[in-house]
Amino acid sequence: LDVKAFYELCEQVIKYRHITLAEQCLQVRYLKALDAKELNELLALAIRYSESGRVSLIEKLISAGVDIEFADENGLTALMLAAQNGHFAILERLLSCGANPNKLDRYEHKYTALHLSVGSSHLPETLLLTMHFDFYQLWPTVGQLYQFWPNEQMLMQLLTSEASETSWVDANVT
Repeated sequence: LDVKAFYELCEQVIKYRHITLAEQCLQVRYLKALDAKELNELLALAIRYSESGRVSLIEKLISAGVDIEFADENGLTALMLAAQNGHFAILERLLSCGANPNKLDRYEHKYTALHLSVGSSHLPETLLLTMHFDFYQLWPTVGQLYQFWPNEQMLMQLLTSEASETSWVDANVT
């Protein structure tokens, strides 16, 4: 097995969203030939190019032992990428595997997955992340959410107990 060629093949089938072929490539026996860095890069690619709700590629990479806390070249973790791209099912899976929603990126602003979800206007993902976000530990960064959110009243409701009420969710999640 030519590992470099195999990695490049995986990279291409993920980028072009050939999901069935990607699933065949990402068999655990083949993935074991890749090093940790290559596995983590494939995870970042699979999240970036995933169709919303498709967790099959992510599952295969998790089974192969990918580091879900790995940060890409931009300092973004898998959870941050899923939040930014609005992949609710992937967010749920990563959180269930223990991904840290309070991890900060490497940029000077120090954003979390919640910041990126808010900034991308992904309300269901934002609601999910608020259930896991440590507001006390990360209080200094909460003010940054205002610069992202187009509707201050909705953000304030989201950051308070009103967000957990079904009526609020029904009225605000389209």
